[in-house]
Amino acid sequence: MRYVMGRVDIGNNKRMIRNVALELTEACNYKCVMCDYWRLTAPNSMTVESAKAFLDLFPGDTLKSALITGGEPLLNRHWREIAALLPPGARKSICTNGSPILVKNRDIGEYFDRVTVSIDGARRETFASIRGYDHLHGIFDALETLKSLYPNIIVYLKMTIQRQNFREVVELMDVASRLAFVDGVGFGVLDFSESAFAFDREEFERDPYVKATLLTDSEIEEFEEFVFDFESRYEREIASGFVYEGDLRRYLNRFKSLRGHPCAPQPRSCIIPNVSAVLRADGKILGCYFLPSEITIDEVIASGVERLEELACRHTSVGNPTCARCDQLLFRNSPFELPKSAAL
Repeated sequence: MRYVMGRVDIGNNKRMIRNVALELTEACNYKCVMCDYWRLTAPNSMTVESAKAFLDLFPGDTLKSALITGGEPLLNRHWREIAALLPPGARKSICTNGSPILVKNRDIGEYFDRVTVSIDGARRETFASIRGYDHLHGIFDALETLKSLYPNIIVYLKMTIQRQNFREVVELMDVASRLAFVDGVGFGVLDFSESAFAFDREEFERDPYVKATLLTDSEIEEFEEFVFDFESRYEREIASGFVYEGDLRRYLNRFKSLRGHPCAPQPRSCIIPNVSAVLRADGKILGCYFLPSEITIDEVIASGVERLEELACRHTSVGNPTCARCDQLLFRNSPFELPKSAAL
């Protein structure tokens, strides 16, 4: 497999897709200010039959990684049955808000190699303000118990940077360094475009969302100081991969560009959609979470997996407006696996 000019040349390989993600449900029990899942009036949930039909498209050791996500995936009452369908040879990950493991669901360690928990604040009050519940310390306790039950499970914390928490990026690293059960920390950034992730499912007012989450000019100046401090303090953690995702300097420039400064980050070549497939809870299949769907699971079953492979092969990030504004960086500890010959 060769990566050439934003495309993948599969050569003699018949299978390109090696990573899958399954959105088990659109439902979520949190009310995060930066998301709209909780506003959905009739959230979809994936059935065991749909998950099996999707995974059966990739026989043998085709898949190298499988990611379970949502909404809050553990709200799907069939999550164990679906997780049991994941191929044994693949790296199995789950993204969760952590609340479902406060009192139960501790057996996720039986099904997954790694768990990523959204922690959008280093302080209880910040977490509660963004997510609607004062669960931060309870989630830490639950993760500590999980790690004691399943010592080999990898535990990641992830913060999505926004107005209410940008001052806590350094503080979150300090907190994580004191928690023995944490294996890494990641940072994400929001998409403020009209087609922002998750906001294609329900009508919403964009202006209040932007006002609540996008840093102001003065806040961007503050964030710049935090970025410099972060890079100087945690150079070793960044180099080692403990900071498993997130380029804070790129995020800084993205915020500046959104406020009219001429410093937008350069678009990157990306082959994630060439080697991955995401099954949404509504049955649509995407090349990645941020691209529009071109096919459904029913259409793939009717036409064959070759159609899905064809769409994957055809994608290029070059000139794609969605890819041009994407700041999601794959670090060495990404849940998705790329070909060793791929150049990002």
